[in-house]
Amino acid sequence: MKIGFVTDGNADLPAEYAAAHQVEVVPPLVIIAGRELVEGVDIGRAEFYEKLPGFDPPATTAAPAPSDFTAAYERQLGRGFEHVVAITTSAKLSAIYNNANVGAESLRDNVTVIDGAQLTCGLGYLVMTALEASAKGGTPRHVRNALLAEHSKIHVTAMLDTLEAARRSGRVSWLQAGVSMMLGMRMFLEVRDGTLERAGGVRTRPKGVEELARRINALGRLRRLTVLHTGAAAEAEQVAGMVSVPVAEGIRVDYVATAIGTHVGPNGLGFAAQQE
Repeated sequence: MKIGFVTDGNADLPAEYAAAHQVEVVPPLVIIAGRELVEGVDIGRAEFYEKLPGFDPPATTAAPAPSDFTAAYERQLGRGFEHVVAITTSAKLSAIYNNANVGAESLRDNVTVIDGAQLTCGLGYLVMTALEASAKGGTPRHVRNALLAEHSKIHVTAMLDTLEAARRSGRVSWLQAGVSMMLGMRMFLEVRDGTLERAGGVRTRPKGVEELARRINALGRLRRLTVLHTGAAAEAEQVAGMVSVPVAEGIRVDYVATAIGTHVGPNGLGFAAQQE
């Protein structure tokens, strides 16, 4: 079966990869001063993160509309794909999965929507895994099973300079944010079972850089690795330079998607890794 794929912009798929594999990427929106902006069209990542600390009121986000997904499905079917599989940001963290489902209602026999239970390149790596399963002649069911088998090999960790942005988004409780800021901690969060969980902290950023590298190296041999940041490129490169384990496809360093960075806040650092 010839399967076409759809995901959302939070997957942080490299544009050249999406184009080469005909993946439709539906972008979420960032809202700045009441204006809904599409990343890559209305604002670039470098510009967004340069301005992020000064947004007043703070930037917010919105999920793409169901109609945006319907249009993406129809484009894939129009290309001759027999079925479309959509793999989205975790349903526990965003309305994107629900909107992708609503957008599929009129095409239900031709579309399968899967909750990726991941964020950023962790989601992107699942899309890549799905494409590989499909290339072997798999059905939508085979693709789903391939993703289930791969979940335990994908790790996403972020170090937040402050929990203020995450607190505003409702993804971290008032109590956690208050304790973290009071103690001056740099907090680590991990994606676990589709949710963001607290995963320790350090007192200083240099210690945080070392800890991120230590956590990467503790995973052992990797297939893919991206070091992500929200305007802390030099430190992201530093983390990448401290990686000592083999990474089969090399190490990328990049900004995280703006819709995620809005909730991380400025100067965040993190990584997404896929074990071999």
